[in-house]
Amino acid sequence: MKFEQVDLDLLLAELSDLPSEWLDDESRHLIAEIPAIVARLRAIGPNVTADDLAALLRQEPLTLDVFRLLAGRGQEPMAHDICGALGLTSGN
Repeated sequence: MKFEQVDLDLLLAELSDLPSEWLDDESRHLIAEIPAIVARLRAIGPNVTADDLAALLRQEPLTLDVFRLLAGRGQEPMAHDICGALGLTSGN
């Protein structure tokens, strides 16, 4: 099965605020950091490498949460997938 490529602008256009009662201080902080993390990804440009992503994940710990929210995945499965794709082990 072949999937149509989705670019970041299209993905961001699909995002919208959802009314919710679950927001706490930690989730508000995460939501506030999304634009900065997206800006850092855009600054890397379209030719992002595994090293670029590994550096961003190390420098911005909330990057994993932003990625998993966009992908609709749990934190642990997403972390394992990213580490596997980057050739990292849990100790890195």
